[in-house]
Amino acid sequence: MFFQNIIRLVHKGFSKSFSTTYLEASHHQRYKCYGKDKSRYQLASKLSWFTIAMISGILLITDLNPPATLAQSNSSLTKLQNRSTPKPNRNNSNSINNNANHNFQSVITQMKRSKRRWIEVRIRSQRLYAWEGDRLAFRSNVSAGKSNSPTPTGLFTIQSKHNTAPMSGEGYNIPDVPFVMYYDGNYAIHGAYWHRKFGVPVSRGCINLDPDQAARLFRWTDVGTPIVIRE
Repeated sequence: MFFQNIIRLVHKGFSKSFSTTYLEASHHQRYKCYGKDKSRYQLASKLSWFTIAMISGILLITDLNPPATLAQSNSSLTKLQNRSTPKPNRNNSNSINNNANHNFQSVITQMKRSKRRWIEVRIRSQRLYAWEGDRLAFRSNVSAGKSNSPTPTGLFTIQSKHNTAPMSGEGYNIPDVPFVMYYDGNYAIHGAYWHRKFGVPVSRGCINLDPDQAARLFRWTDVGTPIVIRE
């Protein structure tokens, strides 16, 4: 409707401009100037109809190829974001962010400012740190996963706690594992009474603690306590 009104105004403007000049002239002037004004009027009419034809063509193309709606634009943006966003690791369903390039230092800075309790595990040094904001509550040696069964890194939270729980898998079956804190599927921080190699990576992916240290951490944490596991 907007473009139709523009077309009418364009044609009306050309027509009125030349027809008014023609009608207001005297009979003698009209006769004398008729040929020149008529030629100009015919030229203006052709130009106005040419303009109308061009606008009509633009409208026809617009009808055949309508602009994308807001929903279509959002859909395209979502597809672009899905292509550019790294997919989460299915083996670490509780991981907040398992991107290998994740900036753990910025996360740790936020944790320290929060004043809440949180756990930090450093794989290379085989150490666990229990923090209350930026205050270190205690620390302990751990045994993380071996090279053929590594402990996944990432940001997690404790999902459930058990005083004892059975654990089994390929090549092992341990009935009463003490002070188990599951944080991602079958991965847990727990006590280990079957070895004393804390500080050396010997586990099948879990984080082993001396039973006394595991008991202390178990009492100190709650379900939902954040865990940062990094290299």
